[in-house]
Amino acid sequence: MNINFTDLQLALVFILIAAGLVVWFRSKLASGSRSRMYRMMSRVGVYPKNLSRSSGGSALDMDSVRRRCNKCPCEDYCERWLAGEVEGDNGFCPNAKVFEGVVGSA
Repeated sequence: MNINFTDLQLALVFILIAAGLVVWFRSKLASGSRSRMYRMMSRVGVYPKNLSRSSGGSALDMDSVRRRCNKCPCEDYCERWLAGEVEGDNGFCPNAKVFEGVVGSA
């Protein structure tokens, strides 16, 4: 097997393209998750810009909220619930209790 410089360059190009696609795909997932998170917060009456750290402990740990949303196994169901295609409450949401606590303390 004889590998020349051109083969190595081509392999490197394919690796860079694959890495770029992975980064692009992950950013698309993150933006979808972020959009769902903010739509969910709006639907249940939690508005991050109105929260303050001094309002009796009602501040959200947004990093934790984002992490839970990013790892959510119910993305499809969430999208349908947010679109009004599914009846019921948001008990499927891993952040439901957190949001409920913030709304209840406001």
